[in-house]
Amino acid sequence: MEKIKTEVISLLKTFAFSLVFVFLFTSFIAQPIKVDGSSMYPTLKDKDVGFSQVFNKSNIDRFDIVIVEAEDNKHFVKRIIGLPNEAIKCVNGTIYIDDKPIVEDFLSDDYMNSQGGKDTFTSDFAEVNLGEDEIFIMGDNRPNSSDSRYYGAFKLGDITAKNILRIFPISEFGFK
Repeated sequence: MEKIKTEVISLLKTFAFSLVFVFLFTSFIAQPIKVDGSSMYPTLKDKDVGFSQVFNKSNIDRFDIVIVEAEDNKHFVKRIIGLPNEAIKCVNGTIYIDDKPIVEDFLSDDYMNSQGGKDTFTSDFAEVNLGEDEIFIMGDNRPNSSDSRYYGAFKLGDITAKNILRIFPISEFGFK
């Protein structure tokens, strides 16, 4: 009977340690992420699974992939295009930051061409002036992405994590 009691206590300790470890890991190091939809295609695909680095607000760059929390506890996986205090617009499929065109090497030329070409892949939008704590995010699959063009600018505080280590499917394993 004593052996069973010892085993149960050991099992409970292991379970408690595991819960604390998972809580600390997902709160301070990396959170699990599952891509829902095609807005980041072909960079990320629907149902991709991975981990994303818990966000450090002092360390963001243009084109980082981030997870943002929107209204109703929805989470979006998107790419940062506009940074705080910038003016962003799109004219004839080209995005301008402070009236200078940006180069988006991460966009797939083959995919853009299959969707009508670069000139129409990103629909035009009027200039948006970002505040000191705002970012403009967009999906890589511009014709099929609800992003800052629809929701408006997001606050830096809406970012919960950045970068993705895709673990599933295994054939696509790696950092994005």
